[in-house]
Amino acid sequence: MLPRSTLNVLTLALTTCALGFTSSPAHADEPAPDQRPAAPPTARVHVQAAPRFLPSVVVEARVGSDPDSDWTVVCRASCDRDLPLAYEYRINGSNVRTSEPFRLQAQPGQRLTLEVNASSESAHSVGIVLVAASPILLATGFFYVVAGSLGGAVGCDPGQTCNGNSTATTGGAVLMGTGLVALIAGIALIASNGSTTERFVPGSF
Repeated sequence: MLPRSTLNVLTLALTTCALGFTSSPAHADEPAPDQRPAAPPTARVHVQAAPRFLPSVVVEARVGSDPDSDWTVVCRASCDRDLPLAYEYRINGSNVRTSEPFRLQAQPGQRLTLEVNASSESAHSVGIVLVAASPILLATGFFYVVAGSLGGAVGCDPGQTCNGNSTATTGGAVLMGTGLVALIAGIALIASNGSTTERFVPGSF
């Protein structure tokens, strides 16, 4: 027969074990829930641009709307990519005028074609140069036309009959015509390459 002190120790140990089993929660053996944050909702985006701008056109993204945030390239045309709806985007690229920031107009999981109407940076710059130069050409041409008409063309004394008058008038007319053409061409280049725009076409690929 065991001593009384030994029996007391065994009884206390068994009681402690029994209390431990009964106080354990029923879900103790269940796996812990996944603590990873849920992925942001996205849309499947296909970027499409004119062949002459491929592969220069890129889609850049930034998180939030902080103007100091960096833009990161997320897609190069033509591409198919899942893009988060919460981000802000813009069109950019080599010789491509940067578009205004925009957000994807789509529902989570939706397929979307982003049609890019890209504008040329170089064509826009040429247009500005032509418009800036046209007043100089027009003014110079007008001066020679007036001078030739009054008989004061370069290289011909007033009162003399010589070919200077007709030469000055013709040269002035040519300069004025060139200035007018430069003005029209410059305005056309600036207007047709004012800014890069985008259009959303749902489920078209």
